[in-house]
Amino acid sequence: MRAEIDRHDWAALPNALGAPALALRAALYDLSAAGAVVGAAAEAAVGAGVDLAVRRIEQETGAPVAPAPCSPAAARCLVQGLGPGPGALRGHAYGRVLELLALMSSGGDYYDDGYDDDGGGRGAEREGIRAEVRRGFDAYTEYLRQGADAAARCCAVDLILVSGLHDRRLRPAAVRALRTAPPGAAPPDLLAVALAELERA
Repeated sequence: MRAEIDRHDWAALPNALGAPALALRAALYDLSAAGAVVGAAAEAAVGAGVDLAVRRIEQETGAPVAPAPCSPAAARCLVQGLGPGPGALRGHAYGRVLELLALMSSGGDYYDDGYDDDGGGRGAEREGIRAEVRRGFDAYTEYLRQGADAAARCCAVDLILVSGLHDRRLRPAAVRALRTAPPGAAPPDLLAVALAELERA
């Protein structure tokens, strides 16, 4: 994740207030460092730092109502943090990133890439976020099958839905992932609604 953060010129990317997104870069660095610790005790010790970093990222990106120009780059970094590989996020941090990506990608309207609910011309940012979110499709399906946190598994369902709705190539795999979710992986009504949306798309 750190390498992906360093690829972007954050000073040239406006945040939600129109200022250079340097504070967003710092928040992503903090999330990367806190979220990659190994061991339950260590994860518990840095949990508050993970939550604080996530809140800062939400503020900087304007999620979900008015995504800033820096939002697609932030989404790319967050997806990169899901791994696999050295430095991948773990445990609580992994679940919080699924939650944050679901929040970022759901702003406005799932079904219309050009939808803009704030009148601010945010359609390009929304589509940029969703394009980056789709890169993590395999991570979402894996977490739905094996993830430990129930709330994060629900976020994985949302991310699978968004990916399938906005990429026809992923739609069959999205339907298959939801249909074959293990018993108890997510509430049946949530899975049913997501499947209905994909099959109607």
